[in-house]
Amino acid sequence: MAHDHGNAATSYHKIGFGQCGLVCTKLQSRSVVKIAGPYFHDGLFEDYQCHLRLLDGLSHHDTQCRIPNAFTYIDQSDSSWWAANQPLLPVDPKFPFPSMALITERIPPIPTTMRNALIERYCPPVLQQKAKALPANKDCLARVYLGRRRRPGAPLPPNFTLRNFNFCLDQLIECGLPVEAYARTMGRCLAVMHWEARIDGYDVEFVLGGDRQTDTDGATAMGVFGQLERRICMWVLDFNLCNRLVKDDDAFLLENEEAVIAQLVLGFFENDPYYPLPMMGDESVEEGLWGAFREEYVRQSAVVLGDQSSLRHLPPRFIDACVERERRNLQEGLGHGHRQYKG
Repeated sequence: MAHDHGNAATSYHKIGFGQCGLVCTKLQSRSVVKIAGPYFHDGLFEDYQCHLRLLDGLSHHDTQCRIPNAFTYIDQSDSSWWAANQPLLPVDPKFPFPSMALITERIPPIPTTMRNALIERYCPPVLQQKAKALPANKDCLARVYLGRRRRPGAPLPPNFTLRNFNFCLDQLIECGLPVEAYARTMGRCLAVMHWEARIDGYDVEFVLGGDRQTDTDGATAMGVFGQLERRICMWVLDFNLCNRLVKDDDAFLLENEEAVIAQLVLGFFENDPYYPLPMMGDESVEEGLWGAFREEYVRQSAVVLGDQSSLRHLPPRFIDACVERERRNLQEGLGHGHRQYKG
């Protein structure tokens, strides 16, 4: 519940939360405020630092992956900001104020036409009208899960929501969306993350959202999914658990390349199932997506590092290490995409 001060136009409302932070925005605002939860103050500052590094890295390379602009970091001691904004923030006992806060660009939600199409296809019929009217479903970003399919024959979810919608591979294919292009975009973005920004990408998110110029509530429908593809973009976000590569020094990375590769492989597999996985079978869609991802990752890494870099052998080595880990886990009966720490 929000404080009584202000009105709906000036008060913040919650659009996301996790153990690390609370995410809020104002009506029609183009920015969001991420507020650190208890014990996660350092994590939010690291989020800001890694965000800036990748923002700079992606500005030098055309990966087709957007990243929100990072505007400012607010310290909990900034009494003027908190005096002006705390009365407008939603009350949540899990997130005491003042705290550390990060203000970034808001990713536009996916267009209304596509939101309604997702509801009509994946929400139980008896809940569809309610889902279309629910304000929370307007804050729709769709997680691109190229590494997961839904269980065959599974019923439609009774707790359907479009907020942080898990868009699994079979659904993406069913909707005619360009999954190979998404795999290539992820590969390019991860290459820039690793070798330009020098961060491991641990727990980042890849989502579909609107373009910066998209009118998300426009009345003119362009058709469903395939034609709407021109109005949606892939975005990367959420860097609070990312780690920088030991030291931003090529000689040091070479001396410690075993640890560097292990760190990058951990970041790849411990994430949610965004990335395509290797070892899925030669004729599978998944194997084709892995090939596209691998090809773009290696190609973009070579562009980032340049012909003379002493690190040029590390990107292919990362790919080989991912394949080897998946092969070993399958031999041990752990299944595809096994996560050692997150389960």
